[in-house]
Amino acid sequence: MVKLPIGDLKLSDEARRALEGGSGPSSGRNVIAGLRPEHFEDAQLVRDRSGGTNSSTTINVLESIGSEYYAYFDVESDRVASRELDELAEDAGAGDIPHAGSRTQIVARLDAPSKVRQGEPSELWFDSRRLQLFDPESGRSLIHAGNGN
Repeated sequence: MVKLPIGDLKLSDEARRALEGGSGPSSGRNVIAGLRPEHFEDAQLVRDRSGGTNSSTTINVLESIGSEYYAYFDVESDRVASRELDELAEDAGAGDIPHAGSRTQIVARLDAPSKVRQGEPSELWFDSRRLQLFDPESGRSLIHAGNGN
């Protein structure tokens, strides 16, 4: 299980093995979680929720792109500092990434039938099988990206 601002996520077998690293469970280990917008959905549209978790939030901005929505919402951030990731963020023009104790914005890409509305409480579902985990020291992926995520 990994604790994130959107909720507690059950780890896939691959993610669990990556965290254990052959030396037993790594309870309490800090990692950086990567959540992609396309791995979220309006919880009301998800039939089989067994592979993910629901998160209650209020949508700050809802952007219609025609065939889908981009929903922007804030969470309390517990960002772990990493020199390598700070350098990558700076190179990408996002050098002012929030640090622990501040709020950070998450973007969810939702299908057009979604009923979420800007400024209203919403229930979003995240596919935890798609969770990416990174080492906070090196910034390297703990789960190989070659698995279609």
